[in-house]
Amino acid sequence: MSAHYAFGPHEDDAIIKHRLLTRITTTRGEPPLKKLQKKFMSFATEVEKDADNTSDCERLYKAFLQEINTFELPLLKSKAVVDANLREKESFNELQVEIQRQILQAQTDIEDLKKQLEQSKIERQHKEECEAIRKLISSQPPRSETEKLIANLEKEIANLEAESAACTRTLELRKKQFALLLHVVEELQISIEDEQRNIADERRAATEEPKLSIEEGSGDVLDVEPFRACMIEMQNHCAVICTPDLELQRDYLSKTAESTVCHADWGKTGCQGVPETLAGDFVYL
Repeated sequence: MSAHYAFGPHEDDAIIKHRLLTRITTTRGEPPLKKLQKKFMSFATEVEKDADNTSDCERLYKAFLQEINTFELPLLKSKAVVDANLREKESFNELQVEIQRQILQAQTDIEDLKKQLEQSKIERQHKEECEAIRKLISSQPPRSETEKLIANLEKEIANLEAESAACTRTLELRKKQFALLLHVVEELQISIEDEQRNIADERRAATEEPKLSIEEGSGDVLDVEPFRACMIEMQNHCAVICTPDLELQRDYLSKTAESTVCHADWGKTGCQGVPETLAGDFVYL
């Protein structure tokens, strides 16, 4: 249930202001200023009388002075309160200015502290990164060992490069030799085909001349089987040399001397029936 008031807020302010001005503390009783007015009027009326009323005038005068003193005391109190309020107001104003200054100073300090915090974060991040790098460096072997390992690796690389260069030169030499061999073999194939063609012609001529024997025609036939075996071995030999596998080439080149001897023996024993010039080429390989 809401409360009901006889006067509104604005009316209350007006009533309080009127009471302060008229020095009325309650709604009952006569206002002090009005009482003072009555005392003054009584004293003035008694003074204006012509009769001998000195005692009455003196009594009314004292009553009027007493009323003035009574009326002046609240005024002095009010003046003291006003002065105190003014001083307190000035103090509050000074305090407000000081508080505002402190607020501004605090805001400035907060901004400075924020900048210091950001700088501290960056410094901490740098320290953490340095610590991580330090741990990484400390986990690695000493510099002397690393330099020694690098020197050994460079030496090994140089040896491998030299070996690779030697293998490359040997491979180029073998390519040239086998190119020459294939050229000779091609010429030999052409020569054999020509000889077989001539033999076929001679056989046809022999069939036309019954006096010629079959042994004379067949005795000149060239046996091509040894040559075919020679071709197969040379093709295998060329495939090994021309392969890009360095390990296979290295194993093959380590056996070059033995292979040369085998080829020489083959040229003496396995090339029977092959022209002597071709067998000589196998010996050089």
